[in-house]
Amino acid sequence: MPLYAFVCEDGHQFDKYVPLALFGEQQHCGCGKSTERLIGAPMLVTATEDVSYTSPIDGRVITSRDGHREDLKRNNCIPYDPEVKTDYARKIKDSETHLDQVTSETVERTIHQMPSRTRAKLYAELESGVTAQFARSTLGGSHG
Repeated sequence: MPLYAFVCEDGHQFDKYVPLALFGEQQHCGCGKSTERLIGAPMLVTATEDVSYTSPIDGRVITSRDGHREDLKRNNCIPYDPEVKTDYARKIKDSETHLDQVTSETVERTIHQMPSRTRAKLYAELESGVTAQFARSTLGGSHG
């Protein structure tokens, strides 16, 4: 939520967080008077030589933006972007959906290709209350 500066008709100045949805609505001072929004320079924060942090990658002390960029480059990293997690979660969900679809198609195709006696036996078992559960697993080691 953005922080705005206001001044009322009596000259009282104050800062107030205002949701973007309410940006166009008139704001009022604590004294009850109408206000005007003030325009000022944005507050900027930069790393300076007296501000430092320890790199989470290799433990070196970082004291500037250039140092931060060098640290990322040296360790073959990219700047953090919260959307990477969202993209990763979406990719996993899409992959699982695709795997479920392929599994269903494979099961249906396999049942369709069964000899009719085997297929009839399977259907009879399912109708008698036997249930089947599918579980995914990852096979490890060598095969052959």
